[in-house]
Order: sequence, then structure tokens, then C-alpha cells
Amino acid sequence: MSKTELDRLFNHFRQQLIVCAVTAIGLAVMRNFLLPQLLTFVFWCSVAYCLLLFIGLVIVTIFRWRRS
Repeated sequence: MSKTELDRLFNHFRQQLIVCAVTAIGLAVMRNFLLPQLLTFVFWCSVAYCLLLFIGLVIVTIFRWRRS
């Protein structure tokens, strides 16, 4: 992959990670008030997705460092 493609992928992962983290925080707050069992499941799925995004972000960062 070229440097510009890696930069674009890095920015995409970073934006998705921010959105996912904000969503997880919102779900953590909401699950205390509405449908706690369902929202707990959705919360943990969101946390797992955040973790996958973070791992992808680390991998892309390593490839970006090697290209620099």
C-alpha cells in the first residue's frame, strides 16, 4: 500500500474508533436506565469492535512508520 492509502486508512480507523468509543460510553450510561440485559450485550459488542479497531489502528501505524 502507498503512503497516502495508509494515511487514509489510518484516518478512517481513527474516526471509527472515536465514534465507537462515544457510542460505548453512551450505551454504558443508558444500560442503567433502559433494557439493561439487551444494552449490556450491545455494550460489550461495541467494546469488542473498539478493540478490533484499535488493533487495526496499531497495525496501520506500524506500516506507516515503515513507509516513512
